[in-house]
Amino acid sequence: MKKTEVFWKILEKNKIEYVFGIAGSPVVPLLAYKPNDITWINVGNELDNGFVAQSYGLFSQTVGVIIVTGGPGIATAISAFGNAVHEKLPLVAVSVFSKNNGGFQSWDIINISKQITPYTVSIKSNEDFEKKVNYAFYIAKTLNTGVTLLIEENTMLDTISYHNSNFNFRKLLHFDNENNIVKKINKDLNNTDVLVVLGYIPNIDYNVIKTFLINNNIPFVLTWKERTILTDKYYCGLIGSLGYHSANYAVYHAKKILIFGNISSKLNNSSYNEAFSIDYRINKPIYSIVADEPDAIEQSTEIFTTDNFEYIFKNLRLNAPKEFLDKLSKTYSILRHPLKPKSYLEKYCYLSSIIYSKKNLNIPVVTGVGNHWYSIGKYFTLTKSNSWLSSTEWASIGCGYQYGIGAYLALKKPVWVFEGDGGTMFAGSTLLYLINNKHLPITIILFKDKQYSAIVESFDKQNLSENHKKNKEIICKTENIDEKIFPNSYNFYNFKEFYEYLSKYPISKTLRFIIVHIPKGHNINNSGVFSTNIHDKKYVSLLKNNEIELINDYETVYKEDKT
Repeated sequence: MKKTEVFWKILEKNKIEYVFGIAGSPVVPLLAYKPNDITWINVGNELDNGFVAQSYGLFSQTVGVIIVTGGPGIATAISAFGNAVHEKLPLVAVSVFSKNNGGFQSWDIINISKQITPYTVSIKSNEDFEKKVNYAFYIAKTLNTGVTLLIEENTMLDTISYHNSNFNFRKLLHFDNENNIVKKINKDLNNTDVLVVLGYIPNIDYNVIKTFLINNNIPFVLTWKERTILTDKYYCGLIGSLGYHSANYAVYHAKKILIFGNISSKLNNSSYNEAFSIDYRINKPIYSIVADEPDAIEQSTEIFTTDNFEYIFKNLRLNAPKEFLDKLSKTYSILRHPLKPKSYLEKYCYLSSIIYSKKNLNIPVVTGVGNHWYSIGKYFTLTKSNSWLSSTEWASIGCGYQYGIGAYLALKKPVWVFEGDGGTMFAGSTLLYLINNKHLPITIILFKDKQYSAIVESFDKQNLSENHKKNKEIICKTENIDEKIFPNSYNFYNFKEFYEYLSKYPISKTLRFIIVHIPKGHNINNSGVFSTNIHDKKYVSLLKNNEIELINDYETVYKEDKT
C-alpha cells in the first residue's frame, strides 16, 4: 500500500469527512488518492482554509486537516496555524519538506515550525510513516492544538505496509495518574469554600460535567472558552471585567479555586483586562486540571495534566459549606445578569443574545475579531454544548466567516456569524466562496460603522500626540463596503426593526447577511465596549463588604482606569 493510501486510511479512522487547502505539485500525489467519502474544500487561500479546518475540527470533535504545498503554500497558512496553537484548536497542517533547502520554493520549514509549536512531526523516507501520522492526529485531538505534519518531498508514493495499529501515545505526554488527581483534590478541597471555573475541555461528554455539577454541592462560573449553562444549580455567571458581578463576587469570596480546562488566562489587553478570565492579581490556592500544562494559568498552586477528564468528574466528591453556598445564593437574584448595554454595538449584541435565548436556538455562534468580538462575548451564554467559537489570544481579524463555514460542515446546522466591516475586508476570498455557495444556511450579522473601530479606539484612548486625531483619520481610513455585493441582505438602522426581524426569522435556510449600521458619532463610543474595572478600589471594597445593591449599580466604563 502506498503512503498516500495509508494517510487517508488514518483520516477515515479518525472520522474526518472534510479536508481543506490548495493543491500544489508536491502534494498532488497525496490528493490523487483521496477517497470519495472525504470531501476536499478550498475557500480561496491557505490562510482562510486553515481557519475553516480548525473550526471544523473543533465542532466535529475530531481534527481539522489542511493540506498545502510547500514554500509559499505553507507560508500563507502559517498565521492560521499559529491561531490553532494559541487558540487551542485541533489542526493538522500537512505539507512537504526538502532535504536540501534553498531550491525552488524551498525553505527550512521544520525549524520555522518548531518556533511556532513543539509539535512538529517530520517524516523522512525511511521512518515509520503510519506511527508518525497517527501521533500527529493524537496530539492535535488530545491537546486541542496545532500540529505540523511535514513529509519528505517525493516520498509519498513509496510502498509500505499498513497495520491499522492502535498506538499507545499516552505515556509519551506524561499525564498525571487520574486516581491520584482525584485523591488530592478530594482531600484538599472538600468542605472548603471552593469555586469551580470551567474552561474548554477537549473531547468531553458534557453530560458527565452536568452530572458532576448537580451531584456535588459546589458553585461554578463560566469563562470565555466555556459558556454552556449545564445546570442552574449554583451557577454564578461569567467571570471577568465583561462578565457578571455575581461571578466576580464568587471568585473574590472563594477561598480556593478549581479550574477545569483551558480558560484563556491570557485574555487581557490594555483595553479589557481579564475580560472573561481569572483576575491575574488573585492570591489564593488555585488547582488547575488541564490537558496541556501551558494551558494552566501562571498563578496556579497545583497543576495536573490529564487526557481522562471524565474519570475525574465521575470520581470527585466535593461539598462546599452551607454558609458559603448561602452567601452566594443571596447574590444570584440581584447580581447574576449581564452588564447593562450602553453603546449602539452593545445593544445590538444584547438584543441578539435575547433572541437566541428566547427562541431556544440550538445552533453554533461564532465571531470574528473586533469590538463586536468582546460585545458578543459579554452577552451570550448557551444551554447547548459545542456551540461556541471565538478567538481570544491570537485574534486574526476576519476569521468569523471561516469559523462559520467550519461549524456548518461539522454540525450540519444553521450558524450565526458575527463580523465587523474591517473583518469582512480581510476575508475577501471566503466571502466570494460564500457568495458562490448561497445554499449554506449561514446568517452573517455584519456590524458596519465605516471605520476599523478597534484601531480608532486605540488612537482615542492613548491620545499619542497633538495630531492624533488627524493621524487617526489618515491611518484608520478604510474603503466603504458596498451592500450591493451581498446577496440576500437586509439593512437595519434602528434597534426596533432589527429585533422584530431577527425575532421573526432567527434561522435562514440559505446564506443571509444582516447588515447593522452603527451611526458614526463624534467618538468611538457608538461601537465601543464598556467594562467593569475589577481592580478599582471601590469595586473591590464593595465585593469585600457584601454591598450587593451598590455592586449592581457600579458604573461600567469605556476608558478604563489602568491603575
